[in-house]
Amino acid sequence: MARTLSNITYTPRNGRPGVFVGLRDVTRERRLASVRTDVDHLAELRGLIRRAQECERQLTAEVLHAMEGARVERLEGDQAVAIRDTRTTLRPDVGLFLEALGPRAHEALIVNLTAARRLIGADDLAAISETVTTPVLRVEALADGKAGA
Repeated sequence: MARTLSNITYTPRNGRPGVFVGLRDVTRERRLASVRTDVDHLAELRGLIRRAQECERQLTAEVLHAMEGARVERLEGDQAVAIRDTRTTLRPDVGLFLEALGPRAHEALIVNLTAARRLIGADDLAAISETVTTPVLRVEALADGKAGA
């Protein structure tokens, strides 16, 4: 039985045979085929980044603890040097900041959403908030062919 070119039976990577699709779907599938490996690569990279960050935090704490215990400010390795230093951050008093600037202070303030939900509740917070939607890319590992499993 001859079929027209506008429709064909196509078996995608998920292995479900006999999916009836149009040429647009086939073209889209061809375009996306090369990106599928990028999705896997992206998931792998994100996993590596998470593991690297965890390892970096642990090693930083261990090296800093050892340097503090030995009372040294610098510790040289073969390829790098660790230098104990300090970081100073400001934590302005919100009340005094508002008092000093008045209404102009509002443009400098940021609301902590977790604390705000605890103080006034999620529904009330949503009622007085502007919703901003931005695109994100979630990448979930496949287990037994199901995302998020």
